[in-house]
Amino acid sequence: MPHDQLWKQLLEAFFREFMELFLPDVARDIDFDSVKPLGAEVFTDLPKGRLRRPDFLVEVRTREGRAEIVLIHVEVQARRRKNVPARMFDYYCLLRLRRDLPVLPVVVYLQPGTGGITHERFTAGLWGRETLRFEYDALGLPDLSAEEYLANPSALAPALSALMRAPGMDRVVRTFRALERVAKTDVDEARRHLLAYVVDHYMKLTEEEAEELQSLTDTSEATEVKQMILSFHTRVHEQALQQGLSQGLSQGLTQGLSTGMTHGEQAVLLRLMRRRFGALDPKVVARVEAIQDTDQLEALADRILDARTLEELGLPNPDGPAATA
Repeated sequence: MPHDQLWKQLLEAFFREFMELFLPDVARDIDFDSVKPLGAEVFTDLPKGRLRRPDFLVEVRTREGRAEIVLIHVEVQARRRKNVPARMFDYYCLLRLRRDLPVLPVVVYLQPGTGGITHERFTAGLWGRETLRFEYDALGLPDLSAEEYLANPSALAPALSALMRAPGMDRVVRTFRALERVAKTDVDEARRHLLAYVVDHYMKLTEEEAEELQSLTDTSEATEVKQMILSFHTRVHEQALQQGLSQGLSQGLTQGLSTGMTHGEQAVLLRLMRRRFGALDPKVVARVEAIQDTDQLEALADRILDARTLEELGLPNPDGPAATA
């Protein structure tokens, strides 16, 4: 999922939590029942012909009933661009001209160097005189403490901690703690999966770290975390199926299509099994690779969460009844 789409979904689902976490003084004055997303409006700088698209834009009402606009722009570049203050001023001016409402501009940086929660400004002038001073809120997530936000009771905080600094903090333990918090969050399943996706997306564990995470969950009583980790691999499963479909179409043969999808499901099933049961005997791998029925592969993948052993998984044996490992 692209960064802009991910952040749009995240802010739509957790706008209140975001404001309460980072701008609590503003959040106290917002009537959150009045929040109205303004959609993908396109702002055009007519004199220069450049497009302006803020990432997230909502109209809210204060508790006194005044209409206002909150603009949140997310900067994902590896290096901070010098023109961000000017762009934020452009957004502000265009919104004021179009909507004729007060505007609160906020920029979120996904790269370090801002100092955390602060203010930035755009100034202009001539002949040694400052004729304009424009300020806006700036949130540099990588400069905030992951430990502090892991301990925060907000639903959003543990997921965003994946973007924050954690000197001397083990990445696997940190991921486990974030997923544990997310799994126990009192939100609906769709929002919980979105938060888990954020942790997975920004932590980017290596294969070795992922295996260590699996071992950590196996030795704990965190059933919710186990379910969350397997939900990550459901996404991998879907991607593998799409890849297999594309490969089959490129071959232009029905047989090629079926083979591509089957191989993709076999690879995902083996990966899930290694995460669940550890290293696999070559004979077990061979049994999986011998399965050509995609429905059977999907059924096995569905049973992995509840199976405590390979015997309970019921892997079929090409030479007889279901395998007992």
